[in-house]
Amino acid sequence: MRDLPDVSLFAANGLWSHAYVFCYTDPGSGRGGVPCTGTPDTWNLAGGTSFSSPILAGVQALINQNMAARQGNPNPVYYKLAATAYGPTGSASCNSSNGNTVGSSCIFYDVTAGDIDANCFDYNGGTSGPFYNCYRPANTPSGKPGVLSTDNNSYQPAFKTTTGWDFATGIGTINVFNLVKGWKTYVTDNPPALQVTPANDIASSGNQGGPFSPNPFQYVLSASLNNVGFSISGVPSWLTASQTSGTVSTTGSAITFTVNSNANSLPAGTSTATIAFTDTTNNRIARTTTAALIVLNPAAVNGVLQVSPTTNIAAGGNIGGAFSPSSFPYQLSASKGNVGYAINGVPAWLTVSSASGTVATTPSTVTFTVNSNANNLAAGNYNATISFSDTTNGATIETITAALTVNTVVSSGNGTSKTYVSARTGTDAGDCPVTAPCASLNYALSVTSAGGELTILDGGTFGPVVLTQAVTINGSPSDHAQIIADPSAQVGCVSGTAGSCSANNGYAVEIAAGVADVVKLGNLVVQMGSSGGIGALKLTSGGQTEITNNVFRGDSAATTPIILMAPNTSGIQSEVYFSNSDIGFNNAGNANAGAVLVQPVGTNSLKLHFNHVEVHNASFGIRTDGSSLSSPSAVVASFISESEFFSFPNAAVNAFSTSGTGTVNAVFDFTRILNAGVALKANGAQSFVILTNNTVGGNTIGVQQQNGATVLTSHSSTITGNGPSNNQNVSGTVTQAPRQ
Repeated sequence: MRDLPDVSLFAANGLWSHAYVFCYTDPGSGRGGVPCTGTPDTWNLAGGTSFSSPILAGVQALINQNMAARQGNPNPVYYKLAATAYGPTGSASCNSSNGNTVGSSCIFYDVTAGDIDANCFDYNGGTSGPFYNCYRPANTPSGKPGVLSTDNNSYQPAFKTTTGWDFATGIGTINVFNLVKGWKTYVTDNPPALQVTPANDIASSGNQGGPFSPNPFQYVLSASLNNVGFSISGVPSWLTASQTSGTVSTTGSAITFTVNSNANSLPAGTSTATIAFTDTTNNRIARTTTAALIVLNPAAVNGVLQVSPTTNIAAGGNIGGAFSPSSFPYQLSASKGNVGYAINGVPAWLTVSSASGTVATTPSTVTFTVNSNANNLAAGNYNATISFSDTTNGATIETITAALTVNTVVSSGNGTSKTYVSARTGTDAGDCPVTAPCASLNYALSVTSAGGELTILDGGTFGPVVLTQAVTINGSPSDHAQIIADPSAQVGCVSGTAGSCSANNGYAVEIAAGVADVVKLGNLVVQMGSSGGIGALKLTSGGQTEITNNVFRGDSAATTPIILMAPNTSGIQSEVYFSNSDIGFNNAGNANAGAVLVQPVGTNSLKLHFNHVEVHNASFGIRTDGSSLSSPSAVVASFISESEFFSFPNAAVNAFSTSGTGTVNAVFDFTRILNAGVALKANGAQSFVILTNNTVGGNTIGVQQQNGATVLTSHSSTITGNGPSNNQNVSGTVTQAPRQ
């Protein structure tokens, strides 16, 4: 992909006589070859990505040759080397602006001057407007493009260089000799290591003869760098491992342990074993885990310890506190009778209400609370493994991790303007620069200042966020990050700890920003999920929202729309722009489980623009509803262009209004609608719809006008093939409006 740079190479193709000099020994007709004879000034000149890409491949070949082995994906090493050189504030000696006085040991040269410019046009590829992210002064000659800009009214470069990583040059240019040497030094000092997750032990129970639960148990084995070999030993006869040896890479491989039929013949009692995961590349044990099987006599009075939930503990806050969430309740009970329990491994910054005791079948609550010791901790991450043991049966039943993140951000809300996340290689500490990205979206948001930009460098799955301030969140174009609704999770907050800005209202992303705030989302997969989420995206308040290259998904059991836009701020107009996005796959069997519901409240007008958006496979497509507005002067205005709507049992698009409430205006241009109950529905005297250049076909009803709505269409729209016998193209009155 050319969208997200890692490093930069020279690529000029002749401008100011700057280019690569090249030759090759195949001068055949049309091949452009020049024999490698004579002096280089007689050879050809060329440049561009087609040269820089194979040159970088050649650089990697030199690294492989020096290491005497293939090194795989170079990015983890590149960024570790850059992090060492640049630190959080950049390197004065490795700044490319130093020219020939740059440091002799630099592996990368940080490019901090200049920007990348690109032509831009309006949404039709022309120059008549309107323009988005494009600056085109009024005196620009006719037919000439504008320049890409983050502001439409003044030139604000979109791809500027800055200290450290940036969208223009990545982490900078390369000193090949130093990179080849530095790579070997880094790998020698930081050899690949085997990693095993999660931290949980194996514990299963059941009556003699089975069945036993829980079952099975899954672990993920991965390499910290390149590839490592592994072996698994100590597996008891009552447990089967899906694989006991092999090689894993940084992407990880799942290993499953299953309680097998040998367990059915075991006598009553507890069987335990210690399973070892060995890193065979480095000849060391990377991790051990305890496996326990409790076999119960059906006639026995007492059962086994049960722990609920089995979720981990995670809290965060600034130096000195407070930390949120501050308490974590767990329910302990016996499957029958009474059992003893003991809780071990509790860190000093956490207090447990009861570390040991006896529980019956009625659950007892044990609460872990972040205590005052946490207020004295320095910035960083603090982790512990807590175990719940069944002392009656002599087995560890459950293990959880406890994590505390102490931020350097002060409580006034100061943060950094650019932060970065890598779920694969990041660590939740510091200010999340590109050279040392954070692991979680919530932590990175907490150190991002209002109006800042957060970039997710690779894929990953993240919990819900509520955006109460201006912010930009960008995922990777080639490896989309997922944000999934989870009503039980603490929401991420801009410049604040998780949960500090809002309650969790059930959406993956909720925008509840100020009237002057601009929120931008790009290259994300935003999902309602299957854990009881209400929706993927909700607009509660905000001035301007820009959605680009995103995917929004519902749920097969949903009873609500994927996206809800219901801003409720008096006397303003909210603006929402969707482009190059996909919205679909909700529960088509529920009348309320549509794709997009636009329903502003009170006197909050809303302007909506869809451009190159696909909406599909839901109960309805997009419903613009003015019935919650309190005055006809409040308007829902939508402009849908170059978009497609398909596969709905109800209306694909619906402009709905009621007397005395808001006005609904909708324009559809170059839009295709098919396979819907009603392709386009206009309902209510304050609904006004204009159709131009559209194709409406293959629907039960093509265009339906009801209750005094106005529908205008030019002769350039094609509305045909709707109804069982092509007899339901139009229901009601549609006015043919000739082109002016």
